[in-house]
Amino acid sequence: MFGNVRDCDMWVEAHRAKYHSNGLHPPGDPFWRRHFDQLLGHCGAVTDAPCSTFAAELLAAYPDAKVIVVSRPAGGLDMERWFDSFSVILRGHFALMLRVLSVLDPTWYGRIHAVGTAWMEDQLKAFNLEQALQNAPGVYERYYEEVRRLVPEERRLEYRLGEGWAPLCKFVGKDIPRGEDGAEVPFPHKNESQSLQKAFEEMGTKVVKRAARNVAGVVFAAAVAWASWLIAT
Repeated sequence: MFGNVRDCDMWVEAHRAKYHSNGLHPPGDPFWRRHFDQLLGHCGAVTDAPCSTFAAELLAAYPDAKVIVVSRPAGGLDMERWFDSFSVILRGHFALMLRVLSVLDPTWYGRIHAVGTAWMEDQLKAFNLEQALQNAPGVYERYYEEVRRLVPEERRLEYRLGEGWAPLCKFVGKDIPRGEDGAEVPFPHKNESQSLQKAFEEMGTKVVKRAARNVAGVVFAAAVAWASWLIAT
């Protein structure tokens, strides 16, 4: 979405089709395959939001797809780490500054923020930060239950963080990545909370610059109009 914000408009349309069409487009409806082919036809795999909001629709549109369920022990330390990183997203979305900037930069960040708003309101049933923080764990658990119910075992890998390359590579039929010396490439790992916080800061900087240009343009246009009026009178 960040590279092509026109995709945001299609994701918002997808939210309307799923949550606000009175059942007009259930999973399996031809609308979904056409829509996803346009949005995701260049992708070999998808993860995370906004795709995760449409698990049932994606699985019906691509019935041969393999699914990797990255599982975390319920109630354990891993679950706490997930919530810590996810809460960064929630706090960022509902931050007053970013909400104001979505208005001041409607053609780029405003469209990205619209997808986030649709996600919060439709899947998390949250219209403010307090509701989002309260509802997120339950939505998380129900989402995993839904995926496990929809995907047969032969097309589903239950992957636990820390298991390394072997189960993933076996499941997708690929060799374990190795360097020039033949040694196994270390499995990638990032601090999710820190990475997300950095991403929000970088995006905020970009949006502030765009919003400043937009505001300056409006002020300049107003000044020109005012000067023209003075000259005419």
